[in-house]
Amino acid sequence: MNGKYKIGDLYCENGLKGVVFAIEQDGQHGKILSLDEAELSWCRSHEWVKKIEVGCFNQNDGMENMKKVVSFFGWEENYPAFKWCRDKGDAWYLPAKEELSAFALKERDAVNAGLAEAGGTLIPNVGEAGRYWSSTEYDAASAWHAYMRYGLEYYTVKYLTYRVRAVARF
Repeated sequence: MNGKYKIGDLYCENGLKGVVFAIEQDGQHGKILSLDEAELSWCRSHEWVKKIEVGCFNQNDGMENMKKVVSFFGWEENYPAFKWCRDKGDAWYLPAKEELSAFALKERDAVNAGLAEAGGTLIPNVGEAGRYWSSTEYDAASAWHAYMRYGLEYYTVKYLTYRVRAVARF
């Protein structure tokens, strides 16, 4: 598809496939959400007890947070949510707090319409069960997540298992 995209459109170009959840003014660039999801921890409990501040404090750019994580020795085994995203390819990453808010809370209806049409896994509505990790740390022990039951963002300990979605830029 050449031309302009809108939120909820399926993007399938250059080896990337996902639903558009953010768009730049030109309509030809933006961010997509993976069609699938996993349930993983932000980090493993044996890593969490070390209370390591990874440096993932960017609230708008999960790729910057991803760069911080992959700089740690052994990150593939200690940071499962990040690894799952990266296993999709180098363009994919765990979304930052504001990216997560955009697709899970602000644009959920349009994104879910696109996910349904593409055969993807839908994001729960507000009031339904489900929590999604962001890549943004709150502190050494906690990271931000979207809590779908209340439609809010909270922080909690990083070793808990929550849903994970990958994001990529196009």
